[in-house]
Parts: sequence; structure tokens; C-alpha cells
Amino acid sequence: MTNFANEYGDGLYILARDERLEWKILDQAELVEKCFRDNPDFLTLLDIRTIPLQEREDVIRKAFEDSVHLYLLNFLMLLVKRGGIREFSACIQRFRDDYYRDNHISLATVTTVRPLTDAQKQKIKEKLSQVTGRKIILSERVDRSLIGGIRVDVEGRRIDNTIKTRMELLRRSLHADV
Repeated sequence: MTNFANEYGDGLYILARDERLEWKILDQAELVEKCFRDNPDFLTLLDIRTIPLQEREDVIRKAFEDSVHLYLLNFLMLLVKRGGIREFSACIQRFRDDYYRDNHISLATVTTVRPLTDAQKQKIKEKLSQVTGRKIILSERVDRSLIGGIRVDVEGRRIDNTIKTRMELLRRSLHADV
């Protein structure tokens, strides 16, 4: 993450936190982020410096004025003005990191061979919450190559209890004995 993204993401977070708007701003920022991801030409348009700043700000106002908080709207215009609109996703990632840290939240990615049921997801979240002492936001991936079992990535740690990994460990063990 760049210094620009860290500085601006932290700045927006501190403002939102002081006004107790963290979740609202984060939720809206994620929608803007999706808009930029789904419409990369829109992001490119906002970054064209030969288009006068006022026109680019007008585009932002028309696109987002009725759907985002004034702080986020002004943040977008500030990024355009400073030439950093392409850093928006990184700024929001920094904002998200700050929010998760302050609210004792961890993101966990669970990878399985088939989608989990809601009950399984809930059980995994509860167990991870007990282990980490944090609230867990679960992200799910499906990887058919795992054959079976589960792999969990949380707080920089990996818990791998997949059949694929067990078979690989067995294979190495057998080769080491030869």
C-alpha cells in the first residue's frame, strides 16, 4: 500500500470515526469501489487531467451525490483534485483495516471443496471467534482440487486440514523413508 493510500485512508477513517460514521462510510465506499471495478472507464475518465477539474467534480457529484455521505463525496473529489483517484481502492482498504483493528474484527477465508451451509459457516465463525477473541467476517472459496477437508486463513495464519495436504504430507513422508 502506498503512503498516499495510507495517509488518505487513515484521514477518512479518523473523520468517520470521530463522527461515528465508520460503518456507513465503509459500506458506501465499498459500493463506490464496486462501481469503479465494474466500470473501469469511469475511473479513467475521472483521472484524465486534460478534462477540467470542475467538470470531473461535476461528474462525481452527479454519480454519487444522492447515494453517499457528504464526507465520502468530498473525499472522492479530493482524490480527483490530488491526482489520486486510482488509489481509491487502496485508501478504502486502509480504512477497512483501521476499522477492523479498532472493532476487533478479523477476516477469515475458508476454502472447501463444496459450498458450506449457513449452519457450517456459523459454526466456523463461532469457533474462530473463540480462538482469536475477535469477531469474524467469513469469506468463502470453493476449490475442488482439495478433494475434501477445510483450509482456513485468518490473521496471517493458515490452518490446513485438507485431504490434498494430508496426501502430500504422506507422499513426502514415504519418499523420505526410501
